Parts: sequence; C-alpha cells; structure tokens
Amino acid sequence: MLWGYAWHTIASPEAKPMQAARALILGIATARVLASPAAIAAEKYPIRPIHFISGFQAGGGVDTTARVIADWLSSDLGQQVVVEDRTGSGGNIAAQWVVNAPPDGYTILSVAPSTPGNMIAELSRSEDDRLAGWQS
Repeated sequence: MLWGYAWHTIASPEAKPMQAARALILGIATARVLASPAAIAAEKYPIRPIHFISGFQAGGGVDTTARVIADWLSSDLGQQVVVEDRTGSGGNIAAQWVVNAPPDGYTILSVAPSTPGNMIAELSRSEDDRLAGWQS
C-alpha cells in the first residue's frame, strides 16, 4: 500500500516536486528499516516450549479446549506446547501466575469467559476486605 502511494505520487503528472521527493524519501526509509540487520537477524519464535496455562481442573471444558489449541499450536509452530493446570479461585490463580511470568511470549492463559469478571471484582475490593475474608 505504501509503495503504491509513493509510486503514484512520484509518477503522477500533477505531483509537485516536493511531494514526490517526500514520497521517495519515505519509500527509501521504509526499505532501509525493513532490510536492517536487526530485522534480518531477528530471533525465530518460538525457540523453546510454550506454556499454556489452564485455570480449571483437568478434563473440564477449559482444559480440553486448551489441549486442543495446544496440539494445533504445537504442530503449526513446530515447538512443544505444554498445558499446565493451575486450578482454583475461578481461574484467578492461573491468571495471577501468568501475570507474574516473564513477559516473553512463552506463557499463554486459557480461562473461562467468567474469569475476567471475577478478576475485576477481586481487584475492586480493598485489601482490608480481602484480608477479612481469610480471617473468618
């Protein structure tokens, strides 16, 4: 799309010289960025196993779905995808575990549709309310 715009701007008979020069510079800059050594030497993803974290018990709907998706991802990416069950608190334990994992793209969360609502409700409670629940 960008190249089409740049070529149209340069080749157009009504193009102003400054507009054509700007489009040409934009095209050259884009080509340099795309052909930069950093882009060429980028690490292939994934280079190690991916962890697919399920927020519910083994054999349940969320776990079964996670295993089907993990199998598909494993065959598509050519890398092992491991399903781990971190059960409890309606998926909040799994979500917290993923939040604390390194942000490197090797940890994926699989939860039920209700989990985000549970997390919002839990986060909206004050710390005193949460501690009071443990004391009773």
